[in-house]
Amino acid sequence: MRLFTCWTAFVFLFTLLVSCSKDHPANPEQSCQFAGKSYRLEQLTSGYESTETYESHIAYDDEGRLSEFSVLQTSDVNPGKQFPITVNQEETYVFKYDLEGFLVEIKKHESINHTGNISYNDYGQFKKGRIETDETTTFTYVNKLIESYLRKTLTVVKGDENAPKNYEYRAGKTYKYDAQGVIQQTILTNRNGGKSITTFRNGIREMTINQDGTQTAKYDEKGRTASSGNVVIAYDNNDNIILYQTYVQSNLSVTDNRTYDDKVNPESLIPFRFKGIPEDMPYLRYTEGKNNQVKSTYSYPTQDGYTKNIVWQYNSNGLPITSTSAIDKPGSIQKQVTTYRYENCN
Repeated sequence: MRLFTCWTAFVFLFTLLVSCSKDHPANPEQSCQFAGKSYRLEQLTSGYESTETYESHIAYDDEGRLSEFSVLQTSDVNPGKQFPITVNQEETYVFKYDLEGFLVEIKKHESINHTGNISYNDYGQFKKGRIETDETTTFTYVNKLIESYLRKTLTVVKGDENAPKNYEYRAGKTYKYDAQGVIQQTILTNRNGGKSITTFRNGIREMTINQDGTQTAKYDEKGRTASSGNVVIAYDNNDNIILYQTYVQSNLSVTDNRTYDDKVNPESLIPFRFKGIPEDMPYLRYTEGKNNQVKSTYSYPTQDGYTKNIVWQYNSNGLPITSTSAIDKPGSIQKQVTTYRYENCN
């Protein structure tokens, strides 16, 4: 439906990648708060041209917890050509806590203005329209541990001269513990009613299966995703992904070998643990691990590979202020420049 990442899908996929171990070393720059980032991505591939922009703003409360964040994304594909596509997307999230500091509610509002051929569910195709979503997630606790959360979503679609149509969804998750309060199992129900069951050993994720009993993800000794679907992943000691392999019908399709610097990943400064919730909730994190990627080397079994290089600049605290990534291979050019913002740094 969209050319850039759908946030809801991203959150679901990324939760497979983050660690659920209980111990998280303190960041060396706890006095700094990551306030957001902006980037511009330009791509030209065999006549296909696109430009994407992104800007996020993050606010914290007096306790250093996430209070609110907003995201603005734009995408222009093949401007001035026969079938151009333009997308403008805005999202806001507001976090609410009770007097004891437990997260009790998240409200999300999203609006997408789209020009170019698009379809949504059974609404049919349209060339120009708006998709607006309001979503509320409520959290329930028992004995100071999360018991469940419920997410209610209302999406309104209006395309061309057609009448608007409402779509309502429900999704949620339940948590089960042993007598000592250690997490044993979670059951995630998606908006279509499908279920994913994750089991834990000593509070660390071990395996995820679907409602038919098919394994969909396996985790390593730290609760990090080792395999999911057609993907195999390996990490270094700082939780950085150093190997990402994709398979198609059990055959290796592409290998991505990654290297990193020794500086702090700014997105690791975003609070991703909430009181009474025994797993990470990585809002606004598009990367994991403690460091910043400087190189990806892509290799293929039957064709030439290529390299993606990322150059970083840092402030006096050792935190990134800009990054520039570039890919230049036959038939494809890609460049992305990102800036990072901080508040309350000493």
